[in-house]
Amino acid sequence: MAEHADDRPASFKDKNGRDWIIDITYGSFARIKRMTGCDILNKIVTTKEELPDPETCELDKLPIASRLAFDDEYFVNILFACCARDAEAAGITDIDFGESLRAEHCTAARDVFLEQVRDFFRKKPGGEPAVELIEQMIGAIDKFRQAETRVVPVMQRRMKAIAADVDRRIEDEILKFEAELEVPTGGKLDSPSPVGSA
Repeated sequence: MAEHADDRPASFKDKNGRDWIIDITYGSFARIKRMTGCDILNKIVTTKEELPDPETCELDKLPIASRLAFDDEYFVNILFACCARDAEAAGITDIDFGESLRAEHCTAARDVFLEQVRDFFRKKPGGEPAVELIEQMIGAIDKFRQAETRVVPVMQRRMKAIAADVDRRIEDEILKFEAELEVPTGGKLDSPSPVGSA
């Protein structure tokens, strides 16, 4: 997670080295709602009755917190809305903004954004349910990353083992084919004798 002093706005860098400040205020929530339709301020906490079935629902029907955590396209649109005033001042369009973010920049921005939203609700009267939810989402993201860290080496070893097995099977088939043709290992088929030769 990004480190920052409490009295200094948090930021992340894009691939061009530009710093983008994430300052969560009532104004930024209003701008996000106006530009994306996402009402984080009032809708981030979802009641049990409002929760869709995660097995069957479409991605755009998932709760806001889930989409902020795992839907990159959705998050980048919200991130641009959050940073829109600075982007406009710098003459940067939403397309330019998206082009400046690789996966690692989006990851860093998400960490900062969720921390800032959590801190906003932590200081807001009645904001504790939102804080608890965001803490759960941050924890889920961390567990997902830890799982990836553990799984990737295992998958790499498994893929190497599969590749070695495939190579061995191919070699066995080649040897079997050569034996059926009575070709010495590494040799060539004898050229047929010319017709009518003595």
